Amino acid sequence: MKFLIIGAGSVGTSLAKSLADHNHDVVLIEANESRAFDNSAEGDYLAVVGNGCNPGTLIEAGIQTADFIVAVTNNDEVNIAACLVAKLINNNCKRIARIRDISFEHSDIAPEHLAEHFDLIINPSLAAAEHLVRLFKAPRARDSYDFADGRLRVVGLKVTSTSPVKDQKLIVLQKKPLDYPILVLAIVRNGKLTIPRGTDRVMEGDLIYSMSVPEGTKYLFELAGQEFFVGKTAMIWGGSAIARPLVEQLTKLGVDIKLLMTESWRAQEAAEDVSDNVIVFNGSGLDQDLLEQENVSSFDAFFAVSADEEDNILSSLLAKRLGAKVVFALINQPDYLPLTSAIGIDGVVSSRVAAAAEIFQHIHADAVASELLLPEHNAGFLEVYASEEMSFINIPLKDLKLPHGIIIAALVSKNGVKIPKGDDAIKAGDRVVIFVEANAVKKLEKILNIQLEFFQ
Repeated sequence: MKFLIIGAGSVGTSLAKSLADHNHDVVLIEANESRAFDNSAEGDYLAVVGNGCNPGTLIEAGIQTADFIVAVTNNDEVNIAACLVAKLINNNCKRIARIRDISFEHSDIAPEHLAEHFDLIINPSLAAAEHLVRLFKAPRARDSYDFADGRLRVVGLKVTSTSPVKDQKLIVLQKKPLDYPILVLAIVRNGKLTIPRGTDRVMEGDLIYSMSVPEGTKYLFELAGQEFFVGKTAMIWGGSAIARPLVEQLTKLGVDIKLLMTESWRAQEAAEDVSDNVIVFNGSGLDQDLLEQENVSSFDAFFAVSADEEDNILSSLLAKRLGAKVVFALINQPDYLPLTSAIGIDGVVSSRVAAAAEIFQHIHADAVASELLLPEHNAGFLEVYASEEMSFINIPLKDLKLPHGIIIAALVSKNGVKIPKGDDAIKAGDRVVIFVEANAVKKLEKILNIQLEFFQ
């Protein structure tokens, strides 16, 4: 397929490189010449210098034959205009626009009218806020994600010294009579992810990714030796675009919120716009005296979502040291992600990763229902639609001989949801939840007959 990507920021260049690595025809349009060519030197794609909403630039880049245009500049108006101009030139080209202004989606514009012009509108801040809320619902979980329309849940949890399965082999857990089905899919130890066998032991400090039904979430926490509680209070620091949707979504859950904003004008503006359950005050999340004065230790969760990710890390650690139950941080730098768990941050979110995942899921919408990316561990979960063309249909799982690094985690059919055993087989029409390591993606692509660029 041919892709035109507008904007050579972190999202645009990441998409361009990933798509090009899978032999797609990619053209990256960027108004800044040095940025365009500096980034294109790192990937096998063409860079065009120019305005992405200029018809001449789009024609030079080949919009006439493009399958997708993905407009992800930092300017909403440019992204909107680029998609509208692209539609005039090539109405068959699918249009994806990054629009950060939340009021656009909350406006009186009817969804069907938006659908006439855009195939997908992505808001990285909104996607990141939704991820943080999922983590808040499962506090102390490193990751939490639902599959099969909410009928299955994957949770990543650190094993503590009080875990009842600490130092035990997984096969012991598998033989225990359990109230809910549980499957341990991966263990992260000393920063390295492995798919465990029954003879492997669970150790204190391990990060384990497990799957169960939502009703089994509390039991997953108990197995890890973690307290499961329902958060009722939160302190949020930061004036980034994520703060507003985060406040709105936590408010819907009935959470009492203190919103801390460094700039006085932002605090004043926010105070006039929030509901009664939100208290806004002016100050920095790096001010220890202020955090103590505002009693950060009494809060169930602390969110550091400023525009500076280094400050978010420091603020989260400070809040944790002062007694906040769990702390979450907005971090977009990939190099920082593997470090956060080791230093005590309970959960992180990347708006860049959230945006890229949403785009790739849309590209593969016919084959991929949903996914959870674990970029710091080079792995992820996929929920795919099984078709007659796939090589594993109607074969018992024990006979599939799947490559190491691939696990069939769950089957979803009209008969319900199942964590499968060896005698179970995938039927055409099933939705299949698969766990895959990055080094096994190429093999999985051959099995599924689709390309999975988002693991790059």
